[in-house]
Amino acid sequence: MTGPVQHDNPPPRPTLGRDPVAHARPGPSTICSLLAILSAAPLALVVLTDRLTVKLPGILSELGVPAGSPAVGRMLLIGGAMACLAAPLAGWLARVLPPWTVLLAGLSMLVCGYRLSSTVHSVGDLYLVRTLHGSGAGCLLAATAALVGAAAARVRPLLAAAWAAAVIGTVVADPWLARFSPGPSSDWRHQLRPYQWLLAVAAVFGIALAAASLADRRPRLYPRWVDLAALLPLAAGGPTALIALSLPRLPGRAAVLLVVVLLAGLAAIAVVAAGLTRGAGPARRAPARRTPDRRAWSADGRGAVGSATAVVTLVAAATVGPTAAGVITIRTYSLLDLPAASGGVAGAGGLLSAVAVVGLLAAVLGALLPEIRRRAVIVVGLLVCVVGALILLPAGTGILATVPGLVLLVAGNGLALGSVLRSVGPLATAVAGAVFGVTLPLAELTRSAVQSWRLRGLTGTQTQVWQQVGHTTVVAQRLWVGLVLVVTLAGAVVAAAALAISASGSDRSAG
Repeated sequence: MTGPVQHDNPPPRPTLGRDPVAHARPGPSTICSLLAILSAAPLALVVLTDRLTVKLPGILSELGVPAGSPAVGRMLLIGGAMACLAAPLAGWLARVLPPWTVLLAGLSMLVCGYRLSSTVHSVGDLYLVRTLHGSGAGCLLAATAALVGAAAARVRPLLAAAWAAAVIGTVVADPWLARFSPGPSSDWRHQLRPYQWLLAVAAVFGIALAAASLADRRPRLYPRWVDLAALLPLAAGGPTALIALSLPRLPGRAAVLLVVVLLAGLAAIAVVAAGLTRGAGPARRAPARRTPDRRAWSADGRGAVGSATAVVTLVAAATVGPTAAGVITIRTYSLLDLPAASGGVAGAGGLLSAVAVVGLLAAVLGALLPEIRRRAVIVVGLLVCVVGALILLPAGTGILATVPGLVLLVAGNGLALGSVLRSVGPLATAVAGAVFGVTLPLAELTRSAVQSWRLRGLTGTQTQVWQQVGHTTVVAQRLWVGLVLVVTLAGAVVAAAALAISASGSDRSAG
């Protein structure tokens, strides 16, 4: 009797090749991811936007809050502050866990916030609802961006186009949409649950994505619990949240502090790019002895590529939405009577809708262009943004004077964002979503602080004060556009340097 045959060389275990993402059923996974991105990313930005300011007198009257109370600022800013804290943590979780789990967690928070919004009868209730809104929005932004990196290489450009188009189109149009109540205008609580149908659609597609992912049985994507790079956006998110919650006590210093945080975030990305690139080269070669793996910081040795992705995302989040909100503010305060102001806002809404379509198409174009042109398209897109900011700098209250600069600013950002996301992996995209979730509230708060600083100390009759407000708002917008110009130009330099270093590193590794 002979025993079982012993194999000296057992068959090798199957490998995934160069593509770390292996889908058993790529069709359902891609379709569900695409639908989840197109519904959840706009939902996050819609919920994150301040929709209470237009109803503020009625809110303060019903809740019994004095107009000068610090609670007024906190109820308007707590959502953005919570997004600044939740987005980096969600980006880290989306890296070490399947992204759909973070997506469902964010949707659950928003469902709770929507349900509790109808029972808001105190300032504490309002704080709780906006905390759920901000935390859920941060989770959705990070999770939907991580879905792009979790896709197979051949379908990643499609998901990158969807995410870039969704966020660019939404942040342009949302400042105008936020001025209109999604329900009966008599109840301000409807502002706390905008577009309930969009939440329902996102929940359906999120559950479908979870079911498809569980059935797909795909392998884990680099499950590292010590992914410190995914937590880097928290360095800017923490100070931003602290300033937002302390803003009533910092009336004169908030603008300066927020500008410092914004520029420091950009400088930190540049420093990290240099450090990671210097440490990525030796990690590409197999060491003779076991050494600590430094690649946990650098997306498997591609620190420069990840840094370029982060800086492009920072520029897009910092420049598009707040600049569009400034256009709405100018059109509101530059007119003397409320009926005319309503007409001015409607005219600006038409402009922003058209610009949103342009930005959406530019994002799709950037993601679907050939790979060989990717680096050049990213830099060209950022330089187009610089030109747009230069055109916007002297613009006043006229709609026609605003159109060329705003179109170039939005289109350039869409082109660069779509192109930079099309070929990066799970870590870089998760960090990009977290950076967007942190930078958008930071930039919105910075623009508002600059405007409030310029509006302090106005005196005179009601008509004179209103005219001064109109003029001062234009000056504040020019100051903001000047900051946009600095951020965009610096971001273009950092991205170009990082992409050049990554290209030379690729050439050395190929040789």
